Amino acid sequence: MEDGSLTLEFDKNGDFNFALEYSFYGYDISADYDGEWEWADGKENIKIDYDDGDDTEFHVTRLTNSEFWFEDEDNVEYECEKD
Repeated sequence: MEDGSLTLEFDKNGDFNFALEYSFYGYDISADYDGEWEWADGKENIKIDYDDGDDTEFHVTRLTNSEFWFEDEDNVEYECEKD
């Protein structure tokens, strides 16, 4: 990946959006997914149901007013900061 951006939006009403844009060897690639999110297991996990019927669950490792860290099933950790 040469350059790009990744945006995750978790709205208070439960709406979710994942947007990815990047360039790879001169090709511009983008993806945009919508869905709904909800807490699971007392805010230890977050479940995302995508509009295309797929779903996924992530383990929350840090949650503050300005930070949200989570990891996937392969223990890859993602760090997000509030915009």
